[in-house]
Formats: sequence, structure tokens, C-alpha cells
Amino acid sequence: MKIIKNIVLLLIAVITTNTIQAQEFSIYASGGLQGKKYTPKQGNLKSLLRGNIGVGYTYYINDNWGILSGLEMGLYANKLSLDNYNYSNYIVDKLSSTFEYRLKADTYHENSSFMSLNVPLMVQYRTNGKMPFYVNVGAKLFLPMKEATENKATNIIKSGYYPDFNLLLDNDPINGFGTIEKLATESTNKLEKSVALSTEIGTFFTVGKNSKLYTGFYLDYGITPIQKKETANSNINEPISTYDGTGLDNSKLNPAFGSFSKEKSTNVLAFGVQLRYAFEFAKAKKKPVEKQPKEKIIPKKKEPIVKKKTEEKVIVEKKEPVKEKPVEKVVVEKKAEALKAISELVLYEFNKYELTYSNKDKLNKIVEYLKVTKDVTIYIESHTDSRGTKQYNMELSKKRVMLIYNYLVDKGVSTNRITYKYFGESKLLNKCKDGVPCSEEEHKVNRRTILEIKE
Repeated sequence: MKIIKNIVLLLIAVITTNTIQAQEFSIYASGGLQGKKYTPKQGNLKSLLRGNIGVGYTYYINDNWGILSGLEMGLYANKLSLDNYNYSNYIVDKLSSTFEYRLKADTYHENSSFMSLNVPLMVQYRTNGKMPFYVNVGAKLFLPMKEATENKATNIIKSGYYPDFNLLLDNDPINGFGTIEKLATESTNKLEKSVALSTEIGTFFTVGKNSKLYTGFYLDYGITPIQKKETANSNINEPISTYDGTGLDNSKLNPAFGSFSKEKSTNVLAFGVQLRYAFEFAKAKKKPVEKQPKEKIIPKKKEPIVKKKTEEKVIVEKKEPVKEKPVEKVVVEKKAEALKAISELVLYEFNKYELTYSNKDKLNKIVEYLKVTKDVTIYIESHTDSRGTKQYNMELSKKRVMLIYNYLVDKGVSTNRITYKYFGESKLLNKCKDGVPCSEEEHKVNRRTILEIKE
């Protein structure tokens, strides 16, 4: 329970000290071998294929780190099988005489299952490169319902040997001794709240503008018991059928855990595969998008030669310094932050038009500067490389421009303060036109977006 408490405190600290960048709501399903784990003294214990369904919420601190919680319902099951069972122990009958209780069975089987309401709390780390992956590590609180067990045995022989009289009773049904060909018992067992260490690892794919599909593996390993023996000594085991002196017909079978476990307690163990569908959204409610202005024609400008980069960099066009009127200190600071944000802005991988959380932060700096000025405008220009058809590339550069345009409008920038132009592949900076073989680095030179602050 201490682990859950620590993670909750960490979550509260993060929420109260950080500005949220994005959130995710998800639904998921998982399946694998899920059950209780203990070591039987006899027989073979197996966890069975079962699964979970749940909903999740992820609070992202930045592009890579987040905290995940949620609620899930899980189903867990075990099967124990045993052949040629033998048991003996000295007990006292209803007349206070000591005898050796002997029990044999050809076969014994138990099927057990339970449902549990689970609350995960995990830290998530994910990458956003060409081969994205994620890792979730944390704990999971189990709130189990009662366990249902079904026990079956065949050819059960109950006998009693009285050493004081050298007497063996094996055909006395009235006093609880004899043979039962088949016996079946159904029962329920109380389980305890439990905590498990939990981890998930896998990859994810973008399947829409604001949605992702996560797929990977999960492991839940119980660190506190979900079930305990009634007896304090784990070396003392119950028989599969307790002696009942009121008659053989009143015989019933006991659950396997108390009869066969070497340990005093048992924990949860579950592992398998998981599929999660996540919807990403921002904390702040978006403002309605204003009607977009008609495209303005911007005079052609001489394009500066861009050095090769591993990612597309936004080009800052230098302007001749002009004499400025005295401005307030805050305006100067916002302008400096905006220009720095433009110089650090990295946009769009090949054939994509998405904004990362980091880029949104930098665009916010530009928005802040525009909000403290009245006459300043911003110009957006986008180009693609030559891969793909000219029509497709023209449409792609338009989408890239409009993505920035709509983001600025959503943040409250008036449409009459934004102008834009998109050129597709019509303004290449090197030889890499259609039909000319070029490296990826050469193509990246042509894939560029220009943001310019106009005063």
C-alpha cells in the first residue's frame, strides 16, 4: 500500500507544479495467463487464459513522460490436477478416541476463478521517433471479489486405524468411513486486497489526428498476499476431504490452496498482451476557429541556402534593422522570446503534418508576443521535397501551413494578422527534382517552413 501512496503523492506534486501539455483518455483490453501463484506440494497448478478490460487516463508532463491511472476489471483463474492422492494424520473422533485418519483418491481436480476491480498507477516513458516505443512502470491495487471454486474427486477411500485396538475401519458409512466413487463440491473463498508491481512495454502507432494505438506486453506480480492460510504453520495441510463423523454422505471437498500449498499465502501473477486505443486532447477548451482569409499573394523573395539538417528547421529571414519607436520592456522581452522560439522550431518529418508538444510551446511564445502588440503580423510559408506528385505535395504544404494557421487562431490571434503561402515542390533549393536520385539528407534541405514576424 505504501507504493500506491507514494505514486499518488507524486501525481499530486506533478499536477500542482507543472503546466499540462496534453492528456490522453484510453480504452484497452488485455489477455494472457492470469491467476494465483503458489507452489503445490502435490499436483500440477496452472494459471488459465483470462483477460482484462479497462479505461485509462494519462497526464503528460512533457513529450516523453506521463503518469497513467485508470480502472479495470480483470478475470483470473487456476486449475490444479492430481492423481493418486494419499493423506494420513492422527485426529480424535466424536468419542474422544485417537485414530489415524487415512484418505486416498484416484484423481482430484480444482477449477477456481475470481474477478477483481483494479486501479493502476504508473509512470510512462515514450519516444516519438521512427520506431516509437513506450514503457509503463508502477503498481496496481487489486480489489478482488470472492473466489468461486469447483472441486472434483474420484474413487475416494476414507478409513480410520485405531492403534489402541489394532482396528481398521473402512466400511462404516454411519461413522464417516467408506468409499465414494465420485464427489464434487462448489464453494466460495474470501480474498484480500492486494498490491502488485506492474509493467508494460511495447510500441504505438498514430491512427488519426488525435488518436494512437498502443500494443505490447504486460506483467503484474503480486507483492502482498491475496489469500492466506487459516493455519499459521504452512507445513500443516488440510486433507482434500475432512473427516466427518456424522456420516460418509456428508463428505465434501476442500479448496486446493489449503491442502497443497507450501506457502502460507498466495499472490497474483498475470502476464500477456495488451491493446490500447487512446484519444489525445488538450486541457484548455479550444476556441472556435475563425473563418480563414483568402490566400494572399506574397512577392517572391530570394531563398537563403539552408545547411543540411537531420530534421527540417524553420528558416529565420533576416531583415535590415529599422529604427524602432521606444517600446515597453515587456514587449522587447516577448519579441526576443518569439524570435528565439522561431529559431528553435523544428517542424514536420517526411510526409507528415503534426505539431509536437515542444513545437506548440514555441508557437505559444509567438502568440504571447502578438498579444502584447497591435501592428505586428506573422507570415507563414511552406515547401516540400520532390517525392510524390506535384498535386500531392502542393496539398501537403497547404496542410502544414494551415495547421500552424489554425493553431495560432485557436490561441486568439486574429486572422487579419496572419498571412501564408504554400509552394509544394515548386521552389527546390538543390538539384533534387523529379527523377533525380538524391539522399535523404538532400531531400531534407527542400522540406522547410518559414515563419517571419512583420512589423
